[in-house]
Amino acid sequence: MTVERPQVDLSHGARVHWSDDLKMTTLTLPFDPKGVRIAGVTKESPAEAAGLKKDDVVLSIDDQPTNFRERMMDYVGSRAGVPLTFHILRDGKELALKITPQVPLGLPPEMEKVGKIGADLANTDGLVGENMGKSRLIYPHPAEQVRLSVMAIVNTVDCGAVA
Repeated sequence: MTVERPQVDLSHGARVHWSDDLKMTTLTLPFDPKGVRIAGVTKESPAEAAGLKKDDVVLSIDDQPTNFRERMMDYVGSRAGVPLTFHILRDGKELALKITPQVPLGLPPEMEKVGKIGADLANTDGLVGENMGKSRLIYPHPAEQVRLSVMAIVNTVDCGAVA
């Protein structure tokens, strides 16, 4: 008696192949990532300000494909203060968002120049990301710039009077 086991097709193109002794020998799983899914957006972050939302899929940044979280984090992290164009997929429609990565406050010295946008990336490729934390604009608003300038003058005058 001969028993034949058919090739079994599973969801998303996965295939099971059987050996002659009816033991499974190969499980073929397709791996063709198409972007990085956003798992969450930190409040008051560059990502939120630009309009990035949970469940958006980042297809590319500056026309560079973003199929892996680690590659995306490296690209964004090396461009603090540089406006980036994120091409995203939201509800079946492609959109372009400008997001400028910022350096969050309170990072350890080895990370003081690493740009963040404040987006949690979905764990679709087995890598773990880190949260943005609290942030503020690196370049203060015009009113804050004036206040800082005036205080610098006042502090200089006060220090001069003591000497």
